[in-house]
Amino acid sequence: TLLYSTGGPVQSVAMTLVSGDDYSVQIGPFGEATRLEIAVEAEDTALQTVVFPAAPGPDAHHAWVSDAHYADGDVVVNEIQYTDACYGGLDWVELVNTTGAAVDLSFWFLRDNQDDHVFQFPAGTSIAAGEYLVVAQNAAEIVSNYGISNVVGDVADGLSSAGDAVRLYDVNDALVDQVYYEVTAPWPGAPVGTGPSLSLMDAALDNADGSNWEASAASCGTPGSSNDLDSFAPAVTQAGIYNGDRVRVFFNEDLDPASQALATNYLLDGSPASSVTLLDGSSVELDFGTTFAQGVSVSLDVSGVSDLAGNVMTAASFVLSWWPTNAVVINEIMQNPLAVTDEFGEWIELYNPNLYSVNLRGWVLKDDGTDSHTISPEADLLIAPGAYLVLGSNSDTGLNGGAPVSWAWGSEFALGNGTDEVVLVAGLTEIDRVAYDNGATFPDPNGFSMELIDVVSDNAVGANWMTAQTVYGAGDHGTPGAANSVSAPEAPMVSIVSSAGQVTLSWDPMPRAS
Repeated sequence: TLLYSTGGPVQSVAMTLVSGDDYSVQIGPFGEATRLEIAVEAEDTALQTVVFPAAPGPDAHHAWVSDAHYADGDVVVNEIQYTDACYGGLDWVELVNTTGAAVDLSFWFLRDNQDDHVFQFPAGTSIAAGEYLVVAQNAAEIVSNYGISNVVGDVADGLSSAGDAVRLYDVNDALVDQVYYEVTAPWPGAPVGTGPSLSLMDAALDNADGSNWEASAASCGTPGSSNDLDSFAPAVTQAGIYNGDRVRVFFNEDLDPASQALATNYLLDGSPASSVTLLDGSSVELDFGTTFAQGVSVSLDVSGVSDLAGNVMTAASFVLSWWPTNAVVINEIMQNPLAVTDEFGEWIELYNPNLYSVNLRGWVLKDDGTDSHTISPEADLLIAPGAYLVLGSNSDTGLNGGAPVSWAWGSEFALGNGTDEVVLVAGLTEIDRVAYDNGATFPDPNGFSMELIDVVSDNAVGANWMTAQTVYGAGDHGTPGAANSVSAPEAPMVSIVSSAGQVTLSWDPMPRAS
């Protein structure tokens, strides 16, 4: 038996077995926009009855009588804010009515890529012809933050910053529009974590195609109004030599693939690239048919590259140099001084094992978290062959406990007293890395530095480090700027043999301290 109501008394009508377990009955007709509350009563052969899902009323299944059928493109998903960078990470979706009449959205549905993540529009919700409506996680906050009123909510589930779906269904759960957005080309990458919304270039375009979307030119998007589209040219965020024989260039947004791949847009000392490989929508790898000599500077010019909106970048030039892995060695670490505070007394010592000087200009000192500091970006900072150089939190020996710090990192970098990483990066090359571990395998001293036993030892291995033995400055132990106290090798034994005008030199290997 079908039980139904249009808001008045409950009506019942017997249903007819069609086949198998299928039953059917015809009711009505009913007027436009009539809400039907529907339930089914069934009785088994033992005369036991059940009503499902509930008796007609607010909890019953319902359907709407409507002759209005909306085509794809009538109500369009026009803007999506999924980033966590604006106003506490509040997500929202903007819809636009492209028809010539108001659209009643009462009891429509919005879902992400999961069917049980569903928002039902309140009764009385509508969009006037050509107007916009914002569906928000927190409607009150969006009204307050953006100063708009055409907002409904609250949506329980946010949108993923790794890609998700926005699906719009009418009152009878028929799909009206859907967007499955991604965060890699051809979808714009800029909205990921940076603030601007994902904005459709034109409501008449296919919003399922990622190339029809841009990052909003407004810092946090334009909910409730026409989209503020990209009018900014792309810019290079990083350029560097990779693996000694390639150049990689990274841009701040996705690019037009044709201009991105044009070799003449990239000149090295005046010569174009011999080949261009697109790493993704916003970066390239360039082959200039050369192997780069370590420490030798070259000039890279980038021009003519345009973004997906057709904005052409301003020409830019970069001076690049390449240093190989282990060009310098992290040789000593003072992570927890006692004679002075950590704020002033932390330092690390670098050693140059090569027969040539190494220039630290523009290198980056970082950890695996958020600490990052650019070393001497405006001037050369050289380590001579076989020499030591100290980087520290403060270069004033009267404040830092007496360490001869050649470059101070200030507040942009700090050494954790227990577990942390010390990472040196030159351009795109990780030069050296030490990850100490709160005493599990590395020393864990207070007021003493950790010293590498031998500059040729693997400094990634905790057993190759010991606690310093020598007092310096204000009373802490360490050897900043000098050979380590835990390694005192004897001079090698050299023999000289002369025979028939040929002189042969030989020597014993330098012993390592144990």
